[in-house]
Amino acid sequence: MAKTKPIRPYKPLTNKVLVIGATKMKQLTAKKLLDFLLELQKQGNDLSKIKVNHRADRDADVEVVDDVEEDLFDSKTNSVLESIVIINDAREI
Repeated sequence: MAKTKPIRPYKPLTNKVLVIGATKMKQLTAKKLLDFLLELQKQGNDLSKIKVNHRADRDADVEVVDDVEEDLFDSKTNSVLESIVIINDAREI
């Protein structure tokens, strides 16, 4: 299969603004991630063959992601999932 161009080569997949130091960053949501993956699949990519990696920034080395888990729940009822986390080494648990 021919390679496809990235969907959004210069735009992050985020929508929530975080302030880290003096830099404003947007936090990725699970919905935005799902939409991105579904678009890749729609373009003919087999998601089961696409590996997930992590970089702290564009210049950092790749870290292999080997798991995803539920992360934080709301503080009021502890029943509403508020975040998920990708894990670089699930063996540490």
